[in-house]
Amino acid sequence: MKISNVYIGGWFQRTMLQLTEIYDFLRECKSQLNLDSDKLQEFRKSLEIGKIDYGVDGEEYIEFITALNIKVI
Repeated sequence: MKISNVYIGGWFQRTMLQLTEIYDFLRECKSQLNLDSDKLQEFRKSLEIGKIDYGVDGEEYIEFITALNIKVI
């Protein structure tokens, strides 16, 4: 059996700020919150992000691809 797509949903940002916070974490492992920076680094590293894109195509979006070629939109 080969799984080619998995779709999971349930969260939509209410503000541009929420997308910016997620993008900052994914891109540079930064957070304005008082969070454990070692844990953030660990979580960010485990995602193995190969490419990240942030833009607007009707709605604002963040999309990234992992080292295992998993696409997250």
